[in-house]
Amino acid sequence: MTTQILIPLLTALFTGIIGFILGDQRARLDYRQALATQVWQERNRLYQELLKLMQILPLYPSQVGEVTYQELLEGSKQFQDWYFQGGGLYLANKTRQTYLNMQKQINHCIQNQKAKQLELAVPLSEEDYNKLQKLMSLLRMELATDLLSRKRTIMSS
Repeated sequence: MTTQILIPLLTALFTGIIGFILGDQRARLDYRQALATQVWQERNRLYQELLKLMQILPLYPSQVGEVTYQELLEGSKQFQDWYFQGGGLYLANKTRQTYLNMQKQINHCIQNQKAKQLELAVPLSEEDYNKLQKLMSLLRMELATDLLSRKRTIMSS
């Protein structure tokens, strides 16, 4: 008689424990999914803002000879504002490093211009323009990768 009561009791207890564990794991999974969605949405918004700032040095049509070192300095300050007003928190590690490399190169170009005691109101050299444009292009690629916007989906095949 004891086993007739004990087996169903243990079965119910075991089923309850498994149900609780699975339910808890499902709640955690749902929470992580909601958090990932929120992070992606905010990242998408912030990356679009950064993308607009990078239009200063487009590949096409090239603006070699049109953008000045002064405009580049002002652009760099806008990037800095974007970074410290929240955008930097959402950069993935590789994207953050690419962003910092771009800012370092901008600073290097401006400091070289100042070291030569040249005006900042003059257009960027073609060499500086091309280096910076490539870094910005690389950053745009990293932003797209973070947003998964350049991956083929089953629906787009």
